[in-house]
Amino acid sequence: MLQEVRLPLLEEAQRSPHLLSDLAGLEKYVAESYDSRSFIELLQNADDAKATSFLVKKICGCLIVANNGNPFTVSDFESICRSASSTKSRGSSIGYRGIGFKSVVGLAEVVHIISDGLETTFSRDLTARAVPQASRVPLIRIPHELDSATRQAIIPEVEMLRKQGYVTFFVFGGFTVSAIDNEFLNFDATSLLFLRNIQKLNLVAGAVESYVVGREEWDRSMRLVQISSEREASNWIVVGNQGASVAFYQDPVSEVIERVPESGAVVHAFLPTNESTGLGVKLNSDISTDPSRTRVVFDDRTDQGISDLAAILAGLVNDIILDKPMPDSIGMLKALLPLDDPRMHKYQKRSFKSELFRKLQEVCRLDRFVLRPSWLNSLDFELLTKLSGLEPMPRSIEGVEGASALMRYLGAKDVGVNDISKSFVSESISQGGCSEIVSELVRLADTKQISVSDIDVSWPVWVSGSKKLSIAQIEEFESVLDEAFIDMVVEKTAGVGGISRLVSALTKQGAALKIIPTAEKKVDSFEGELQKNSEWSVDSVFNQASSLSLKKWRGAEEQVKNIFIAQGWSANDVSRQNLGYDIECVDKEGRKIFVEVKLIASPSQPFTLTSNEEAVARQNGDSYYLAIVQQLGDFLDVCFIPNPVGKLELVRSCRQWVWECSQYPFTPVRYELC
Repeated sequence: MLQEVRLPLLEEAQRSPHLLSDLAGLEKYVAESYDSRSFIELLQNADDAKATSFLVKKICGCLIVANNGNPFTVSDFESICRSASSTKSRGSSIGYRGIGFKSVVGLAEVVHIISDGLETTFSRDLTARAVPQASRVPLIRIPHELDSATRQAIIPEVEMLRKQGYVTFFVFGGFTVSAIDNEFLNFDATSLLFLRNIQKLNLVAGAVESYVVGREEWDRSMRLVQISSEREASNWIVVGNQGASVAFYQDPVSEVIERVPESGAVVHAFLPTNESTGLGVKLNSDISTDPSRTRVVFDDRTDQGISDLAAILAGLVNDIILDKPMPDSIGMLKALLPLDDPRMHKYQKRSFKSELFRKLQEVCRLDRFVLRPSWLNSLDFELLTKLSGLEPMPRSIEGVEGASALMRYLGAKDVGVNDISKSFVSESISQGGCSEIVSELVRLADTKQISVSDIDVSWPVWVSGSKKLSIAQIEEFESVLDEAFIDMVVEKTAGVGGISRLVSALTKQGAALKIIPTAEKKVDSFEGELQKNSEWSVDSVFNQASSLSLKKWRGAEEQVKNIFIAQGWSANDVSRQNLGYDIECVDKEGRKIFVEVKLIASPSQPFTLTSNEEAVARQNGDSYYLAIVQQLGDFLDVCFIPNPVGKLELVRSCRQWVWECSQYPFTPVRYELC
């Protein structure tokens, strides 16, 4: 076998020494690309040879790598000598390029191979003597006879290993100690995870570290892989087939599935790459990689591999939602949650995870499901969606933090008031659910996301006399909302003003005073007093809103400052100086005005004053203004309130003593944003 392969290669080299020199450069590049990965490349070769045992052993100045797989054939031997001349077919084996063995040149100066009847040596020194015309020579190209002295030195160890069942031996001489130590140190046991045949691996460098791999087929698409050593053990539930599969880490004691840390959540092309999966799992597929096997190359094969993985993931998500029998389905769901926001991938450089999420979004369409909104409790959500003919996402999914965001990304829709309004007639809705619905209506109306005319006064979601009635019925019968119901709404909307405004808008003038008598009288008298005592209003000065050019991206303080400047005032932002106000202004008459800016999400949201702000406001009286700011899409609403300490009801609250206000008039000037 040796001469059959050696002679043609030697003749080629002697005829074209320049080509041999070029091959030396290629070999050097491959070795550098495979840094710290030579062991796993030899492991992959052994797995392709159907080996069940693999050994790496340091002894007597040599490194021996052995396996018990099929011995070398002539074609196997020739493919090792040549570059990119593998006899393996892609799909039937892991390796297929025919360059992986070149990685060993980073380990040693001399390599000996013994397999069945083959005994040979690769040596640059021997090759240089055989082809003196070449300026430089590769290590792995021309095989030479194993000399008797070397044979005598290594055969005793080889024979001992043969008795243990090993068949093929790679012996590395003159190796780089640091390189070998680095290989031992960086060996990752999960390199064994997606192999097909290896069951036992021994690393012997003084101490013996043994890894045992157990593979238990559960069904055609799921198996348990156990990797254990004296130091640690790990269980992996692998879903899929040999072409594409997803591996979940399972705690070997509790049998709970846990997320794989981001550092370990990498893509495998049977062997690990450096590409992130974007999920808390490991993924394996017959994808294309660069020569080092560390980076994914995007071609048709990779595209198909990612599609296969997306199909498996989509199937898993659907099975989890439908509560099909699975080992720890909630743990699986947690592991499948993205490590970062997949919506951002479209703005980033193309990567494996960006392509995976894109395909997953294509094949896993969950638009038949609806998600519970944060404002509605689970029981009423399930009742109302089923009565509305909608399919709710199971409560178990909702209980997993981050799961709703993933389901939303995959097409599930958030439920809105209009989606379930036809079911409001149900007698089974809880009073708490009614308060949540009304609270949401308050929020939508205050933020102008819904017109009051779109709210049906016949919806029986108001509670009076412990009965669920419509606002029209309550107005007709001159009923009063239950105090407990009002309290629940106020608690969710952070103030009585919201429900008061909504009831006033839905009923005839004055009817709100009877439906919510105490709250309405308080608000009406407060607003009247504010109007009566306001000697000077900033609102009346600003009548040129359309002439302003306010940018959406600016902060609230800067927006307010620019409003004053647009009116010809001088204004400075002093918000960072802890003066008790944010904007210091001088109007056209030279009067100083101090403005504190408060940003709100809706008019029902209370704001707070710090003790410093309250003291400064009290000291400056009518020269101190609050600017309450709300941004609504393309518009900015700003309401100016003079002398807030004298005009507003402030409640002292123990939050390092701040002053809170939950009732204030909100009649803003609107500015268009650009």
